[in-house]
Amino acid sequence: MKLSKILCKDKEERIYFNFVSSIIRKDRDFKSIIYPIMGSNLVAVFVIPDRNEWHLSSYSFLPLYLFVCSVPTIIIALKYCENYKASYIYTTIPIKNKMNVHKAAIKACFVNIIIPLYLIISGIFVSFYGVNIIQHLIVIFLVNIFIAINTFKILDKSMPFTRQIRMFKNIFAINYSISENYLMIILTCIMAGIHFIVSIFGTLAVNVYIIVILIVNIYLFKSSFKMN
Repeated sequence: MKLSKILCKDKEERIYFNFVSSIIRKDRDFKSIIYPIMGSNLVAVFVIPDRNEWHLSSYSFLPLYLFVCSVPTIIIALKYCENYKASYIYTTIPIKNKMNVHKAAIKACFVNIIIPLYLIISGIFVSFYGVNIIQHLIVIFLVNIFIAINTFKILDKSMPFTRQIRMFKNIFAINYSISENYLMIILTCIMAGIHFIVSIFGTLAVNVYIIVILIVNIYLFKSSFKMN
């Protein structure tokens, strides 16, 4: 896969990027859990007033944070799989750096799930509100990355797809707001509030905010996936 070569400089990371991408695309139980959750959030994003009544000045980007609320669930779900025994790959291929596996899983999650859906949503919002909303879409995309990395940081570091999907179903059937998910939703709300406040000060402030989040994400990414 050429994409894996672009996104993953390390050969080991590329192997697991392709492995995780394959499971995300093929595992029916995994998709049956993730897509309904994301679908319900996407419906909520578009249950908004008519575009002629709610202009960009009314902060029409805020409903997109409902999409961000799906991200912690996706990252948590990466540990679960119908064919969890396929994780034998971790024993057949010697792992030099376990963080390469986790890094590959996060990247595969974005490439196969988050980015495609976000591009569709972004296209719809641009058609509704014009190009002026693009800078807000960039902010929210960077917040997606911020939330994904922070979700990974607070989770246990067990390898991707090493647990039965039934366990995930039971956890979320009993209590959807498990501690990790609940904490990240609170953090998402805080980020939405910061975005709202920054947007009050105009385009320049939002552009500066983009740079700040980008720098924070780079730092978090490097510190979270240090060699282990």
